[in-house]
Amino acid sequence: MNAIKVKKKLLNKKGETLVEVLVSTLLVALSMLGLSTMINVSRNIMETSDKAIKNMYENMNDIEQQKDNIKKSEKVSISSSSDFGTVSIPVTVYVADDMASYELE
Repeated sequence: MNAIKVKKKLLNKKGETLVEVLVSTLLVALSMLGLSTMINVSRNIMETSDKAIKNMYENMNDIEQQKDNIKKSEKVSISSSSDFGTVSIPVTVYVADDMASYELE
C-alpha cells in the first residue's frame, strides 16, 4: 500500500506552489543568518582569548627579564586586560640557577 502512494507522488505532474518555495527560501535565509552570526561570535571569542594569552606571555616575559632583581622567592601579580576589564593574578616567582618558575596563589 505504501508503494502505491510513493508511485502516485512520483507520477504527479504538479509542481511546487509559490508559497512552498517562499517558505523554503525563508528557512534557508534564516539558517544562513544564524550560521554567519555563530561564525562572527566564535571569531570574536578567539580574538579576545588570543589577546589575553598574548598579554599573559608579555607579563611572564617581563618577570623573566626582571628575575635578577627578584629575590629567591617573591610575590608579584600578572595583570591581563581585555575588553571586559583588567584582571590581576597573584603569583609567587621562584628564582634558582638562572631560571624562574611560577606558582599561582
